[in-house]
Amino acid sequence: MTNKRALDVSVWNLALPLMALAACGPNVEVDSDPSSASESSESGPGVCVTGSDCPSGYWCDAGECVPEYCDGCGCYSAPPPPENRFRCSPYYECYSDEDCGEGEICDYGSCELDPVCEGIPQLTEQLVLAFDGGGPLTALRYADLEAGGAPELIGVQDNLVLGLDGGVSTILIVADAPVLDVIAIDLDGDLVLDLVTADASSMLRGWVREADGFVALETASLGHPARQLAAGDVDGDGIVDVLSLTDEGAWWLRSDGAGALAPAELVREGAFDRIAAAHVDEDGRIDLIYAGGGEVGVMLAVGLLAHPLEQLGPVFGNAGLHPADFDGDGEIDLAAIAGDGAANVWLDSILLSGAAIVDVGSALSSASGDFDADGYADLVVGGPDSQLDIRHGAGGSQDDEGRAPFGCQRKHTLPLVPTAIAIGEQIGVPGPIAVTDGAQLYLLTR
Repeated sequence: MTNKRALDVSVWNLALPLMALAACGPNVEVDSDPSSASESSESGPGVCVTGSDCPSGYWCDAGECVPEYCDGCGCYSAPPPPENRFRCSPYYECYSDEDCGEGEICDYGSCELDPVCEGIPQLTEQLVLAFDGGGPLTALRYADLEAGGAPELIGVQDNLVLGLDGGVSTILIVADAPVLDVIAIDLDGDLVLDLVTADASSMLRGWVREADGFVALETASLGHPARQLAAGDVDGDGIVDVLSLTDEGAWWLRSDGAGALAPAELVREGAFDRIAAAHVDEDGRIDLIYAGGGEVGVMLAVGLLAHPLEQLGPVFGNAGLHPADFDGDGEIDLAAIAGDGAANVWLDSILLSGAAIVDVGSALSSASGDFDADGYADLVVGGPDSQLDIRHGAGGSQDDEGRAPFGCQRKHTLPLVPTAIAIGEQIGVPGPIAVTDGAQLYLLTR
């Protein structure tokens, strides 16, 4: 048997042959890191100019092929948005409240029922009418025309004012020109609601309710078509007057309580998007709220001895202007809704408080009223994405910054784009929400 002895290379002086090599030829760089040899022997993705220079699964980043980033949503040739770490993880349902369903909030990645919304029933929708011709349905309103305590839905279609209750449409008024707006007030003091219409011929006309229908009164000319009507006791005489909005500004038409309207008086000149009437300072006379030109303001006591104008803020209100008691403290609040969905909400004394900003999404239409019969006004905003953003009155609840303008927030997806909304209020009884896109009429109830 031959003995084989393992060579002990630990005592070899490797520097001697390397010195000899250096003396006999060009300098050779020696890498003292033994791991680099194995790394250089492996084929890497290489350098690149565009993504086509890289192998599959790589993309070109500053001249170097780097691996694609992949998660539960797919692979990316650039770092994805940070929230994708949550949205695309199998352990997360949501990144924000918008990822959750109606009445839910995002709580640490999971969709949970909003505790503020517990006990509030969901809305159900029902198609009640479809209009195949005659122009779009517009200007929805609820009014207790029968003086029975239950509101009835009315709407405008071309030159007609229609009753829309019970799944049928009934002609209430035939005007001489297309109707732009309609309101219900007591014109003749009989405690029964009458109607006032504004039409495309620049005329305002009162319609008194009689046993066999509505009877036309004398017309009042404004010189320009009135886009919107409002009502309230402007001069403090106990009789409800009419306010109208034209391209020139806001007009006051005094009612004599016997069915006649005085000639229109221009009370606030300007290019406004919306007007509303409310008792802002509780002096017994109605105040004019306006929005347009990038601002919202109040004209105290519109009629006799009007107070100076109060500017509330540089905001737009072209999708809705709603004076109502949202927090249930007995004082008028104000929600001014812009088309981009920023709702500016003034609580308590409008003239003393700053506005809270509430994001209600893109807005086409809006309405306010206590549809859930809890004593607090609610706000409903309809957007071009067929969504209803529903804000329930807060009832004095608190948020991190103090009193909250609204409590429970819910979204409801509609089978149409809501161009007009109306809320039916009835004391102690939840009311319906009516929505239309002009061709269909839906009712949402609990």
